[in-house]
Amino acid sequence: MKIAKKILFVCLILICFINMNTLNSFGQIYMQQKLKNLDKTSIDETLENLTKNDIFKRIGKCRETNIETFIEQVYAKVQLKEKENTSQITKKNIGKNVDYNEVFKNDVFIGDSITDGLSCYGVLNDDLIITKTGMHVYEALNLIDTIVNKNPDNVYIHLGINDIDTSFTSEIYAGYYLKLIKELKEKLPNTNIYIQSILPVIPVATKAKAVLNNEYIDEYNDQIIELAKSENVNYLNIGEILENEDESIYAKDGIHFKETFYNKWLDYIILMSKKGEI
Repeated sequence: MKIAKKILFVCLILICFINMNTLNSFGQIYMQQKLKNLDKTSIDETLENLTKNDIFKRIGKCRETNIETFIEQVYAKVQLKEKENTSQITKKNIGKNVDYNEVFKNDVFIGDSITDGLSCYGVLNDDLIITKTGMHVYEALNLIDTIVNKNPDNVYIHLGINDIDTSFTSEIYAGYYLKLIKELKEKLPNTNIYIQSILPVIPVATKAKAVLNNEYIDEYNDQIIELAKSENVNYLNIGEILENEDESIYAKDGIHFKETFYNKWLDYIILMSKKGEI
């Protein structure tokens, strides 16, 4: 069994190298150096305590668009030498004895790779999340039937950072968002809809791509606020979570987040939308 897990790990690493043509030369060098300096003992000890699916989750789903972030996330897990299995991880919380899967068992989270972190880090089960890496608001329209089939009590939507990184104006973005909300309201009349603000980025993200800046994010968020008012749906300013946090909560790309953010995110949602339920 140990040998099989090690072979799986090596195969996954090889897959990473095969896909290197999508990375720049700096990323390739960075990857090679990280692999070269791995602590083999800590890898072996960790693999002994991980299931096949958990290994895929950590190495595959948790990768970010930034190669440095990908490597850091994978090997941070190794260095921690985790002893928890997947079911234990899903019940993990910081400072509270809350089972998020129980609290949100009748709900659905819709979003892009930021939302996917809820699953990637084992904070919520996969069946509570409908995501697509790089998803734009208009693409969420293709997921209406999937959402409706789940018949959730609450739908939490977090979309927008990828729309900013396009030629879409905030007005076009709001137009697609309006269509999404109207369809959800029509097909799920008893479901509470929560629109969440686009989270701010830090300077490293803006340096890499100028359009990803907080001025634009504020402009798009203004559209979300007006949309929530006009359609009488709920608005959650989840950016408040970050007001007392430093940049260390962000991943290297300045857009995505480290694991600790996700507990804070769900705690905030519980506070704002599920008072009295736990």
